[in-house]
Amino acid sequence: MEQAKYAFHKPVSGFLRQIEKVVDEVMAQRSGLLAELYEHVRFSGGKMIRATLMLLLCGLNRILDDGKKRSQIVEIAAAIELLHFSSLIHDDIVDRANYRRGKKTFHSHFGDRVSVLWGDFMFINSLNLICFQKKAVREVFMNAAGEMIAAQIQEQEQAFNYRLEEKVYLDIIRGKTAALFAAACEIPAILAGLSTVERNYYRSFGLELGILFQISDDLLDIFSANSGKDCFRDLAEGKITLPYILFIKERGADALRSPQKKKLLADFHDAGILEKTGLILDEKLKKCRILPGGFPPSPFQEALTEIVEFSIDRDH
Repeated sequence: MEQAKYAFHKPVSGFLRQIEKVVDEVMAQRSGLLAELYEHVRFSGGKMIRATLMLLLCGLNRILDDGKKRSQIVEIAAAIELLHFSSLIHDDIVDRANYRRGKKTFHSHFGDRVSVLWGDFMFINSLNLICFQKKAVREVFMNAAGEMIAAQIQEQEQAFNYRLEEKVYLDIIRGKTAALFAAACEIPAILAGLSTVERNYYRSFGLELGILFQISDDLLDIFSANSGKDCFRDLAEGKITLPYILFIKERGADALRSPQKKKLLADFHDAGILEKTGLILDEKLKKCRILPGGFPPSPFQEALTEIVEFSIDRDH
């Protein structure tokens, strides 16, 4: 976990280090294979975006100034990171992905049996961290976990469905990715004692940002040389994402069957898929800029704005 790699980490870097310590205490006090597995996690290069989002929103609402709440905030953020990472491990097993962020995945390194158990171990420990929090926080966290699992099942159900509708695709990524973003943004509103209307506003921001992040990620699968995985990996796994949906509308499903990746990539450029998807991303981006723009300038506000921009500008 590289807690100071990006500029948006800086205002909460101390808290991110505390999160890493909490995760160390929970996960690293083991020996043998468990210790080896955790070392693989520690050097995986995660961005900790979800935890950082939560911390920045807590900072904007002055909750980080409350010494009594700091340890609570750190534990919740650590639980969010553990839940996220457990979902990645299971996702890689299901997708048969050998690389993530340019490094070997758990299942390709340790095998499916150990990786399933390790993902479960991380999930259970995320629940251990969240179970003593207030009821509203627990409910938001558990609902997000349930939505993530249900969306993964729905994604498998729709595998290789070249007639997938955009609405169904959005439903899948809303659960698979955006649900945890939404939870990370709604929990600070709960901790700050904000109204139900404000809670929903924070949650909606998280949902839009999570959708923006996933669509951007789906573009990287096709157009980025720095995504850390094979080009057109989603297509090989049967994931029909938004760029593929737009391409099928333009060229038909048969056009996806080109045996040459270079030819297929050229076809995507020729069909203007990068630009068409970009227009949809721009609309999402406008919505995501509203909440950070509503706060007065501060390091927290600037970092939150940077995360929003990073979600669409990144190349990995």
